[in-house]
Amino acid sequence: MLVVSGDGLSAGIGVDSVGEGVAEVSAAGVEALPAGLSSQAAAFLAGTAVVAGTPVALLDVPAVLQARSTLPSARSRSAS
Repeated sequence: MLVVSGDGLSAGIGVDSVGEGVAEVSAAGVEALPAGLSSQAAAFLAGTAVVAGTPVALLDVPAVLQARSTLPSARSRSAS
């Protein structure tokens, strides 16, 4: 589980794995998303990059948090 936070919101995301540490990627190192990626997945990704020889997807954290803000909270779901 990867948890991202910002602007008073937090969102948990199920991930396959998390590498060691954090990698810095320059703007020049960000590549376009692969063709054929679903629009639902693409809506939450900022691009791809190669880190230590391995391609990685770059999460668009503001897009994830914006989507999170449109979902009902656990508190409001339990009140139903």
